[in-house]
Amino acid sequence: MKSLRFERLERGTYKAFLHADGFSIPVPEEIFNQLTEMLSSPPNVFLSALIEKVGYNRYLKGLLETAIQKAGDPVEISKSLQEELRKIEIRG
Repeated sequence: MKSLRFERLERGTYKAFLHADGFSIPVPEEIFNQLTEMLSSPPNVFLSALIEKVGYNRYLKGLLETAIQKAGDPVEISKSLQEELRKIEIRG
């Protein structure tokens, strides 16, 4: 299992969860939509936005920063997360 990934939810309040190092962070639809608008952004811009938008407090920001560092190549993790968001967006 990847240490940083999105999961689509069939029902519920949130459109997706971002799993980061064993934690599940709910992603409200507004933030999900903001992230999908950035699918063509360069990796560093996308990951910065992800940290800023999903990490809505200092604890979550630190958690995401650590998970991204542990995940390895930031370009690859960004591409992977962007692809997961595309799939979730397409499925609606």
